[in-house]
Amino acid sequence: MEIVTPFEIYLICQLDDLKAVLCTIAVLGTVIGTVSSIAILSCEDADDIPKSLKRGANILACLGILCIGLAVATPSSKTMAMMKVIPAIANNEDVQGECKELYGLAKQGLKELVTDDKEGEK
Repeated sequence: MEIVTPFEIYLICQLDDLKAVLCTIAVLGTVIGTVSSIAILSCEDADDIPKSLKRGANILACLGILCIGLAVATPSSKTMAMMKVIPAIANNEDVQGECKELYGLAKQGLKELVTDDKEGEK
């Protein structure tokens, strides 16, 4: 039986915040990096610009693009909760036993209703 720990629940609840942070970094990194790269490339005295500034602009743009991919690939907290909790419930032997018992009771109740309706019509 797979048990969902409190720490896993905490991590699942934090996924939406992580996704928001990734989206923020993606937007800022992509915009600042791209604008900086374009400004550097369009500058007439490109040789006067330090290599570290050029490298920094490229790294920001790449970081933004990487964070876009990570934000898209990060599941929401609802999705992750379903991925962790539903199998734990479905594979639980106690729950499966209760389901069989409830199914039997429901089936018996429906049969009694049908027989009562047939007897009432006579």
